[in-house]
Amino acid sequence: DAWEPLFFPGIDRHTTYSTQNQDGASVLVAKSSDSASALVHKRTFNVMIPLQHGPEKVGQWVAETVNVLEDYKRFFGGNPPPEAALGIMNDSDNMGERSTSYIRFIEVLK
Repeated sequence: DAWEPLFFPGIDRHTTYSTQNQDGASVLVAKSSDSASALVHKRTFNVMIPLQHGPEKVGQWVAETVNVLEDYKRFFGGNPPPEAALGIMNDSDNMGERSTSYIRFIEVLK
């Protein structure tokens, strides 16, 4: 499997990840309870960019579009290395809360 967990130093409890079928589509489910960890494709990543936080869109499907290349250039001031990693994370350890994320589809275009 190309995805593997990434655990952060000093965080004892970890987010759990599973898949489930919703409306005929396979969905990644990330659940955290006073915990944090990530799933990464490959072994490394350089920066995390939060896309959503707060209660405003709870219970809604939200489509996100990002330009990873431009984000990388903005954070690091140059082009990325030839290989990169994609990470998915659900984080609730700082607030001691619970959260669940559902990821239906990820598409990476060149």
